[in-house]
Amino acid sequence: MASAFGVHGQVKTRPSIWGYFLWLDYPASDSLRKLKAAKGAGRIPVNAEAGSQIRIHGVPSGKDELIDRRVNWTFGCISLKSAGIEDLYHAVGRGTPVQIVSGRTGSGGTQIREKTGASHASK
Repeated sequence: MASAFGVHGQVKTRPSIWGYFLWLDYPASDSLRKLKAAKGAGRIPVNAEAGSQIRIHGVPSGKDELIDRRVNWTFGCISLKSAGIEDLYHAVGRGTPVQIVSGRTGSGGTQIREKTGASHASK
C-alpha cells in the first residue's frame, strides 16, 4: 500500500502504541474529486479506491530497525523512527497542513513537510 501524496489537514495528535501519532484528514473531498477525475480519464482502474486513513506514527518500542530494513508493515501509513516521530509531533500543531511527497529524500522514501517549511524524511 502507499500513502496518498498531496496536502492533508492534520486532525489529531496523540501518543499511541507506536510512539507519537499524527492522524491526517484523508480522504478529503479534494482527494475524492481527483480520484473520480482520474477514473473518468482512464488513468486508473474504475474500481480503484481512495483508501480510508493516513497516519504518521513511530514504530513499536525498540523496533527502529524496521525503518532501516524498509519493512512495509503500515498498510499505507507513514512510519518514522522513534526520535523522528517525536520531533515531528512536537514541531507541528493540531490542524497543521501536511504535504506528502515521494522520492524527495534521495533514498526513495517519503518526505513530510509542514507549513513552516520543516521537513522530516522516512525511508
